[in-house]
Parts: sequence; structure tokens; C-alpha cells
Amino acid sequence: MAAAARPLRQGRVPILREIIGNSLDRLSPKAVAEAALAGEEECRAIYRQVGRVLGLGISIAEHLHELKILRAELDEPGVMGAAVWAAEQWASMYPKHQS
Repeated sequence: MAAAARPLRQGRVPILREIIGNSLDRLSPKAVAEAALAGEEECRAIYRQVGRVLGLGISIAEHLHELKILRAELDEPGVMGAAVWAAEQWASMYPKHQS
């Protein structure tokens, strides 16, 4: 949700701001989708970028038969993904520190 929070903090995306009542606590993928459908261009751009990334991931045919796209069961899947990415980056930079 960082992609949507950034323009909110910068005073842009008025449709999204109205949908969430100007509260970052209410920012969600559903709110971004609603704003995109209402014509908020930056929210539409977020969904285009997500679509491109998802499409690139799906296009890797080597394991395509094993691919399952599931609805996230976590409250904040983006946060978990960022944490896993950071841990992987740290491990690749400092391999001697792995236990």
C-alpha cells in the first residue's frame, strides 16, 4: 500500500482521500480499486503496475503448472512480503551471519 500512501501524504489522489475519509488507517487495496474505478489516475497506474508484475511472474513457464494464485490470508501481506524480501537481501549480503 506504500504506492498509494505516498501520493496521499503528498496531497494528491483526492478521490482516494475521500473514500478513506482522509485516514491512512482505512487505506486498503479495496479502497485503491474503488478510487481507480472512479477515475483516480494514480490508483489506476498502481493497478496497471501490479498487473504487469503479476503477468511477468505468471509468464515464467518453468513452474507454471505448480502456480496457484490465492487470496492473502494475512491482514498486511505487503508488510510480510517486504520483511521476507529484506531478510533475503540481508542474507545474500551477509551469508556468514546465517544460522
